[in-house]
Amino acid sequence: VPFDAIDNFSKGDPMGMRIEDGVVEATPRWMKWNRVLDMNVPLAPQCLFEVEILRMKALTLDVGLAAFVDGQTVEWYVDGSGRAVHKARNEDSDRVAFAYGPRFGAGRRVGVFRRAGLVSFCVDGRDLGAAFERVPSNARPFVRFPTGGAAGEGDAVRLAEAGALCHVDAGAPPPGPLDGRLVVQQFGPELDDWLSLRVAPTATARTLRRIVATVLTSRGERSGGAAASPVDLDLHLLPTIADAAAELAPTEATASRAASRGLIAACAEARYGSIKDKDLDRPLKDFGVRFLSNGIQSRPVFVNLVRDIS
Repeated sequence: VPFDAIDNFSKGDPMGMRIEDGVVEATPRWMKWNRVLDMNVPLAPQCLFEVEILRMKALTLDVGLAAFVDGQTVEWYVDGSGRAVHKARNEDSDRVAFAYGPRFGAGRRVGVFRRAGLVSFCVDGRDLGAAFERVPSNARPFVRFPTGGAAGEGDAVRLAEAGALCHVDAGAPPPGPLDGRLVVQQFGPELDDWLSLRVAPTATARTLRRIVATVLTSRGERSGGAAASPVDLDLHLLPTIADAAAELAPTEATASRAASRGLIAACAEARYGSIKDKDLDRPLKDFGVRFLSNGIQSRPVFVNLVRDIS
């Protein structure tokens, strides 16, 4: 039976999404954290829920399972940026997040299935292995779109039929174009403004700031914007991502491993993880930035362009 009955569509198209002929598209432009497509039936064991990604403008597009637990909706999903995540919906912090599988984007098929009490994901029919256990049996598939747009421009997926037995192959899917590249995201109302750079963790934070300023200046010249100076850029680091689920327990061991990777106190104590001026000549690896086994970086990096407009 196809997944043609969808919670969010019981009273017409939901805010921020439209559906037609099995294609679900995110719209309008402005980001909505609640732009979630929830299926109305649990995912049965040995069955596959799968979507084909038609457009993906941001670094993330979440595919997974959700269940109502202790008064809140709890999720288990892959996010497109090479992570498996367990969290409560609409909460900022993740309960669990670790490196898992490749980045994925437009043109790839992403699926979730249950087998032997475990929840696994697949990309292009390749089994990525078990990601979660003890997921409630009534958990239902969902897709979340972070970025919208005008017709034909927003994130979009095609829903595959559900109910068929899961057939996946062993072995990792081919690497993505961002594997081994440092990704820097910009603060702003959208999540699709980011840079992909060939920068090694041995480079200093000052070097990274200068490269980002050069790229932003080049962008500005093409669009008539102002040049970006390195001194106008603040670099921010988010918490470290575990390299595998096994690193998540116990908490004390995780903290010890993080410390051994050189997370310097100056960064750990700074508000929002911003890199202070006195530490700009330290290599990125001193802040715990490295490439994990699946090709993604160990800490998300954000940049904020600060200009005096007085």
